[in-house]
Amino acid sequence: MNLARELQARDPEKDAAKLSERLSFFHDKEPERQKRPIEEEHLQPRWPGESTLPEIEANNLDVAGLKSAIATSGALIVRGLLQEHEVTHFRDVVDQVVDSCVEQEDDEGNPKGPDGFYRNPPQAIKQLLPYPKLRNSRGFHRQSGSAMCIESASAAEQLLEFYSAKGLKTLIEAYLGQPPCLSALKWVLRRSKLPVAEAGWHQDGAFMGNDINSINMWIPLDTCGGETGAPGLDVVPRRLTEIVRPGEDSAVFSWSVGGEDIDKTFGADTVISPEFEAGDAFFFDHFYLHRTQFREDFSRPRYAIETWFFDSVNFPANQIPLAW
Repeated sequence: MNLARELQARDPEKDAAKLSERLSFFHDKEPERQKRPIEEEHLQPRWPGESTLPEIEANNLDVAGLKSAIATSGALIVRGLLQEHEVTHFRDVVDQVVDSCVEQEDDEGNPKGPDGFYRNPPQAIKQLLPYPKLRNSRGFHRQSGSAMCIESASAAEQLLEFYSAKGLKTLIEAYLGQPPCLSALKWVLRRSKLPVAEAGWHQDGAFMGNDINSINMWIPLDTCGGETGAPGLDVVPRRLTEIVRPGEDSAVFSWSVGGEDIDKTFGADTVISPEFEAGDAFFFDHFYLHRTQFREDFSRPRYAIETWFFDSVNFPANQIPLAW
């Protein structure tokens, strides 16, 4: 399939209407707290070998391996999930959507810039994020060089179809134990800005809620991390099952953890900065402790797609779920 041609052939109005339906599905739903897979992790086999951070080739990825890696070390690197032409296409999508979102919106949340395939947000988002919340969210993303994927309903719908074709919907549902949904707020197209600001260490459960059922898929669209010259992620390669509370005056935000807390709790040599190739995927949940990799000598930006999945019963309502 030629992904660029397929995107250009899409109907932006139909895509926006479909995405509005996905968002509206959860409008009146309240989450139900049910038993989560994390509560049965003691039943999962340990990841074989001594690897600090498990990894696997994409053609060997299955739900048993994903569960084992998360239960053992908190995360799993999947090598080569996307092919080169797929990476190239979605890098272009990131550029187009992020660039289109540089334009400000009017007081009603409508984009001032041209619409089309790269800026056709669903109408439902304005009801779910009434002014000024939507404006503030967009401003936050502009500052960091990112955009919510739903800013382009056509790109979002294409990605959902792409994920399904890759077998990811089946995988995620098997992992969560329920049909999956996504977060409109945490489904993000990223193009990092240089120099990289020092970001806070955090677990997403600190602001999404720690009693949810989640899995995140972070896909870098270029070589990054380690000594590659582009920022990846700094991570604490441990399986955590609760929120780490920051020491007094040590964190930048109420939901973040200071570097001295990392050293004190886990040891100064615990943090690692894995290297990723374009098209790899990194899976972890809302307890995983991480931050954007911080160094002062990065020479290249980093492109990525981040997608948070939850089950359709035990989801964080504050993250604006959308049906898949």
